[in-house]
Amino acid sequence: MLRQISITQSFVLLIALLPIMVLSEIGRTSAGFILLMCLSSYVCIFKFERNKAIYYFSNYRYLLVALFLNAAVILISSTYHGKFSGSDFERALRLGAGVALLLGASLSLNINVLKQAAWGFLISVWVATYYVVEATLASFPERPDLDFIHNAVTYGNVLIIVTAISSFSMGWRLTPYKNVELIFKFLTVIVGLIGLLLTQTRGAWLAVPVFIMIGSLIFFRNLNWKKLTVSLGLALLVLIGTFTASSTLRDRLATGFHEISECISTNTLAFSSMCNRIQLWHASLLMFKQNPLLGSGSTANFSKALPSFAEQKIVSQQVAKEFGEPHNEFLQQLSAFGLFGFIALLMVYVAPGYVFLRRIRSQKGDLSSKIGAGIGLSICTGFFIFGLTELMFRTMHMVSLYAVMVGWALALSDPNHTRFCTPLSSAEHNFSK
Repeated sequence: MLRQISITQSFVLLIALLPIMVLSEIGRTSAGFILLMCLSSYVCIFKFERNKAIYYFSNYRYLLVALFLNAAVILISSTYHGKFSGSDFERALRLGAGVALLLGASLSLNINVLKQAAWGFLISVWVATYYVVEATLASFPERPDLDFIHNAVTYGNVLIIVTAISSFSMGWRLTPYKNVELIFKFLTVIVGLIGLLLTQTRGAWLAVPVFIMIGSLIFFRNLNWKKLTVSLGLALLVLIGTFTASSTLRDRLATGFHEISECISTNTLAFSSMCNRIQLWHASLLMFKQNPLLGSGSTANFSKALPSFAEQKIVSQQVAKEFGEPHNEFLQQLSAFGLFGFIALLMVYVAPGYVFLRRIRSQKGDLSSKIGAGIGLSICTGFFIFGLTELMFRTMHMVSLYAVMVGWALALSDPNHTRFCTPLSSAEHNFSK
């Protein structure tokens, strides 16, 4: 029993530690992910009874096929081009196997214990904001330099996601101290928004209205047009208030529009944040046209093709030297693995997102499971939105975090979870508190 308890606690602690590792100089995210997969495999092998296995495969078989589709397409494309892309395949395998193993293990563990992993996301908000404040003080009045962990855009994007998870967790009671816990969570959300503001990341704010709408779906039992209008109004007020209060964000927004206008009308090779992206997106589409179905066979081929695009005046020489990816998850997939790869990547967001949305709108689940579904939907939609202007799956760290968060949220939102998990022992009951 002691060994089983320690494994359960280690499993939950590793889930909690992963966002902290990603958002701090601790690093070692891949090591934590691999250890978590080993523990998940152990739990699946030794605690997966026949009725659990039947339920798991009958209810999640289509989702698992959708998540493994990306790895299959990469194998097909690599075979066609005669060169195996190891890093691309590993990223795809982590997405599929990571969700599959962690979900299977989580369904075997008590849901109240699993919820305790939410503390990791709460703590990660404070940790991330600390780093942002430190970087802001060091570089003021310039934009904070967070390249020692991630770039500022990716950092801000992840920060708003863990802040959203923290806000939804206010619907869970994780300790006997209800009021103190609620105050701490509320302060955490405020701290996260301040941290995001200091990163000066424009794109991350685009997800805030979506997260507010997801919250409305969760906490409004009967969402009518009146409540929907109020939610949309609140979302707009948050955005308007934020950009009104921050002259820095207003300036960056105005600069972004100016850069787009300049790039389209007068200087197509201007070296600016938005024009660089437009040039890279154009190059990605041209690569996609060379092989629309299976792409070039590897994401690494994009950087190799940039010098030739620079010679054709499609991108500037400076962009060709300083950038190696298109700053868009979907265009990178199109250029590397074609239309099949694009569909496979889309399934990474849409397949679990569809499951989460159904569970939120279902009459079967209770509020606790709907909160888990809301967390999952915010993760899928957040990564989808951010992937339009940033390469969120650039590193194994981000791929690992996404897989773990989605698998964790799927287990928490499963309305039949309590039928299969083992009852709490006294030691696990104390741990859940």
